[in-house]
Amino acid sequence: VFNRSIAKQTVAKAVSVICTSFFIMFCSTILLAAVTDGVSAMDIAYETVSATATVGLSRNLTSSLNTVGKLIITATMYFGRVGILTISLGFLMGDKAEDRFRYAQTNLMIG
Repeated sequence: VFNRSIAKQTVAKAVSVICTSFFIMFCSTILLAAVTDGVSAMDIAYETVSATATVGLSRNLTSSLNTVGKLIITATMYFGRVGILTISLGFLMGDKAEDRFRYAQTNLMIG
């Protein structure tokens, strides 16, 4: 695009983020549908997509949810805001703080 190329690793990471986001939205929608009664699927999908994207839009469903439904929406908002890659890196890195940093490299003129 515009005489530029995008690294395969960057494309793979973008596809991973998109697929994971859709998976979170799908699971949240299914869980919320199981917990709520008498709510249209469109309202549930709208709430979960809005929570994942953290856009702040609502169809006034959140205030009428029970505690479990609110926890599902809260977890969905958290995963949407923090980002699945950040959470994954946090769990994968563990306590290896000394392995996560390195000193800045400098070039010296010699000769």
